[in-house]
Amino acid sequence: MIQNITRWEKRTGKPFIFDSKLKFTVSNSDSANFMDKWIIAANQNLIKLVRKEMEAYKLYNVVRPTLEFLEDLTNWYVRLNRPRMKGDDTTEED
Repeated sequence: MIQNITRWEKRTGKPFIFDSKLKFTVSNSDSANFMDKWIIAANQNLIKLVRKEMEAYKLYNVVRPTLEFLEDLTNWYVRLNRPRMKGDDTTEED
């Protein structure tokens, strides 16, 4: 994730800016789907944590939150949104 952000920063010449509003409220998200808002907020929190810990070179503090995020992403987000991702469900739920 951090590698992708770094690549994006190099490609665009713009710094990645953490959106602190997404930490507690994700009403700024384009999607009306609650699960989308939840995973975006979790992603933003993980990015903030990883950047902070990597700057202090505390690599051991990055592993557990990253694995927890990946577990939430694969076990909950993808599983609960599979029909929508396949295009079977065209309506978005709140």
